Amino acid sequence: MNKLIKTFLVALIIITSLSQHSFGQNFILSPSDSVVMEYDASSFGSNDITIVNQTMGSLTFKWRLVSNTLLSGWDKSLCDLGACYPVIPDSSIMTPTDPGGNAFFIFHTFFNGVAGTGALELFVFEVGDEANGKNVYFEYTATGSTAIDDKDAKSSNINIYPNPIEDVITVSLSTQEIIKDVEIVNVLGETIAYQIVDEMLDNIQIHVSHLQPGAYFIIINQEEGIRTVRKLLKVN
Repeated sequence: MNKLIKTFLVALIIITSLSQHSFGQNFILSPSDSVVMEYDASSFGSNDITIVNQTMGSLTFKWRLVSNTLLSGWDKSLCDLGACYPVIPDSSIMTPTDPGGNAFFIFHTFFNGVAGTGALELFVFEVGDEANGKNVYFEYTATGSTAIDDKDAKSSNINIYPNPIEDVITVSLSTQEIIKDVEIVNVLGETIAYQIVDEMLDNIQIHVSHLQPGAYFIIINQEEGIRTVRKLLKVN
């Protein structure tokens, strides 16, 4: 009798374990649960983590903020399936995935020349199954001298106005410089507008009336590898 009870209990433990394991495998994080990157402080970073739906059904994910040590001098935004947040909230529920479809996090940071290290940690889980949630981690180190070298000086001579923008944006330089191209990207890192210039100019105008309201980045490439990145806000 004792042997029978023991066998039954072992079988029950195995079944329970397999059931929990199967339920806990409804999603995985790809390519991993963390992004650890180093960038030049004059640049910006855009990185993503995919929440891979391992079922054929629709899943709804919720996440909450665990910790945020990102530097206050950085401009940042977090996007998930359903929304983008220029100010990271304490928690959010994503839009349900399509059947068999995936969810995601995309994190963007514009370092504004501010060197240092900061991180963002989130906890994501399927609604109704918090016990099988996973931690997501973004860590950034921005490096670069605080001294202004020749490239930084030329970059600082660029003025972009108006900002917030409406229909037309003007890129103005204090002296004539060769502008190679101008690119506008959204918070997902997608190129929304691109213009080849390759001329010596002291200003250029870009029509942006087609842009939807929201946050964008403008990237101006000049000679000698000079690259200026600024954050834009489209209001209507």
